[in-house]
Amino acid sequence: MNIIVLAFALAVIPTVIGCGATKLYLGIKDKILKADSPRRESAFCRFAVYFSSGSVIILALSGFINALAVLTHMTVSKGGKLFCISSGIFFTISALIILISCIKASKSKKKPVRNSNATSLDKKTVCLAIIAVIVSLVQLISVAQGHRISYSGNQTVETVVSFISTDNIYSVDPLTGLPYLNGYPFRLSLQCLPFLYSVLCNTFSIAPTVMVWQIMPTFWLVCGYCTIIRLTDSLFKKNHYKLIMFLSFEFILYCTDAAAGATGFEIFHRGYSSVMVLELLLIYWTIGSVLSRNSLTVLLTIAIEPLVASTRFGVGACFFIAAICIILSRIPLVRRINAALEERTGGSNGEA
Repeated sequence: MNIIVLAFALAVIPTVIGCGATKLYLGIKDKILKADSPRRESAFCRFAVYFSSGSVIILALSGFINALAVLTHMTVSKGGKLFCISSGIFFTISALIILISCIKASKSKKKPVRNSNATSLDKKTVCLAIIAVIVSLVQLISVAQGHRISYSGNQTVETVVSFISTDNIYSVDPLTGLPYLNGYPFRLSLQCLPFLYSVLCNTFSIAPTVMVWQIMPTFWLVCGYCTIIRLTDSLFKKNHYKLIMFLSFEFILYCTDAAAGATGFEIFHRGYSSVMVLELLLIYWTIGSVLSRNSLTVLLTIAIEPLVASTRFGVGACFFIAAICIILSRIPLVRRINAALEERTGGSNGEA
């Protein structure tokens, strides 16, 4: 029963928070630009944007609270209460924003103009969509079972157990149960995933092994699916065939686990690690944000990456990806190629 409640919370809370944040951002953007921002017609893409946006916000919230707990020597239980209260506040504000936007939409008599060519799906697109759905379901079921999990050389479960048993963050060695002789490195203590897993275990009374090896890898994989959908939506606008073709390629690519360290191997065997959260959620999200010209979310991912994974000199993949994309966007040849691609894929409005 606790697992069902947790699954429902992991599905609803990020979606509502992401929906509220997205509607607030678009509303502010419309007032600044004094024009309506282009809205996505596909509910499938909208859900992917909402869920991935909320997941990034939840991850950022846990990272900042974990950093605060490390700096102030806050206990795990107090940090968990602060995380739950903060999440509840974000959820309530987002729900109010959604309610207000629905009321405004019901009062407005304007209806969005739909492009009949964009919504029609041919047989090739349907076949690719079926393949993508089947492959993704197989991946989710395989990851959720947790039979192929690899924990050699990783101390995530032991760290979560030490957090819960001592009610402190990095106070004892998770392998020996004894206090650290020279303390724990401050840079590594900022990584928030063990804290997030510990809070969820305490809140929903779920065993750390089930949480780390089964539930959270499945959740991060769903986040990865949604960020890929958001990325493809930014790349191909409303071209459903190219969008589904790219998704099918990505999902099939993740099926392989032949090489240790490859993306497919890490998804099936180490889906709980910070490397997978960085690759499935933050990197794809950064690329999609750059393509969507959303500088605020780019800055957010750059800020929370050091709180999730080990980076060099405080900056990592998200920073360098954003920097490279910004530099390339300043090159005239790249601008002309981008304009030609937008014209072929239907432009900013998705109309051919």
